[in-house]
Amino acid sequence: MKYYLMLTVLCCGLTVLGADKSPRETLNDLKVEQKKVAQEIYKLRLKLIKEDPALAKLHKKIMELHREMALKLESKKSMRIMVDKASQLDQKIKDLEKKVPEETEE
Repeated sequence: MKYYLMLTVLCCGLTVLGADKSPRETLNDLKVEQKKVAQEIYKLRLKLIKEDPALAKLHKKIMELHREMALKLESKKSMRIMVDKASQLDQKIKDLEKKVPEETEE
């Protein structure tokens, strides 16, 4: 709970400090801050799982179930077809991104 309170205070402070910035600059700053906070949350989760044996045991069970489910899903023909389709779309997008120049935001 303290973490969320500190995060709220930080965001409010950024809003006040960013009042003289353009909305685009403020948005970019908030996106950067959002990525930093997401990384901090991820690192904290890893730390807590490593430190707490109960969490580590639960995490291990979840990962085993996740692997089992993934294997069962991948064994279905309809899922393989969709995964192949997604891969083809990803490749087409990558190919087009190489051909299309990036647009600059203003």
